Amino acid sequence: MNQFVAMAVAEKLAVMRTAAFFSERSGRADLERFRGILTRPAGEKPRPDDEWPLSSEVPKRMTLHEAKSRLHHVIRALAEGLTLERER
Repeated sequence: MNQFVAMAVAEKLAVMRTAAFFSERSGRADLERFRGILTRPAGEKPRPDDEWPLSSEVPKRMTLHEAKSRLHHVIRALAEGLTLERER
């Protein structure tokens, strides 16, 4: 049950942070400049360090087990950090 609550809290915090991020970013948007960038003529070719990686360089997708394990470690670290903050 604790794991379920921890995951729900972590998900809710992530949603709230994401909403705050996009809200703040949208307030700084310059739509005229954005339209200008989208409609500009083609420029230079991509630099050598700015190209798509070869398929052999693309990292493999994480398995569900790996994702759950990482999430568990993040939640535990967050919980320990919150505990430490409260003790101060």
